[in-house]
Amino acid sequence: MLEELDSLLDALMNIDDKLNELQRINSMVIVTCDACENGNDIKYDVANVMVFIQEQIDSLDDDIRSNVSKCNALTRNIQETIKKGGCQYGRTTNI
Repeated sequence: MLEELDSLLDALMNIDDKLNELQRINSMVIVTCDACENGNDIKYDVANVMVFIQEQIDSLDDDIRSNVSKCNALTRNIQETIKKGGCQYGRTTNI
């Protein structure tokens, strides 16, 4: 069960990393929008940045969904282990 908890922690940390990446991408969007609003003629650059941002968002979405699924599966496994009495500790906490 400790291995499952380690895997769960790893998946949650991965989600946290991905959310930090989303914040970085959001900053790129804000900078891009500010440049457009200020009349800068950077349409080609903006288009490239927007394509990059969309690719990153799609990738992050897939990664986050995958890690959430892993967390759910690991949580169910841990709950089943606890229900079967496989937990060596006398006290458990609901997740």
